[in-house]
Amino acid sequence: MTGHRKSLDEQIMKARQEKEEAVRRFLQLQKEAKALARKIDTRRKCVIGGAVQEHARRDQEFRASLERVLRLSVRERDKAVLPDFFPECSGSQGANV
Repeated sequence: MTGHRKSLDEQIMKARQEKEEAVRRFLQLQKEAKALARKIDTRRKCVIGGAVQEHARRDQEFRASLERVLRLSVRERDKAVLPDFFPECSGSQGANV
């Protein structure tokens, strides 16, 4: 009977270790998925931003609309990185993003 009990204890210990490893792997996969989603979101924003900038260069009416939107929504600290729309902030510390 003792041998059987030891075997059950070993099985329980092994199952516990496997569970802990599965949890670690699950958390790692979640972390990787989150990082990938951020990377895709950043790329999407860059592509959209580039398209918007190009369209603003070609269409003055669109540029005027974009400028109105930006003046209402851009935070003070972000204006320095948009000197085309906020020339009054072009001397600010835009490099300190």
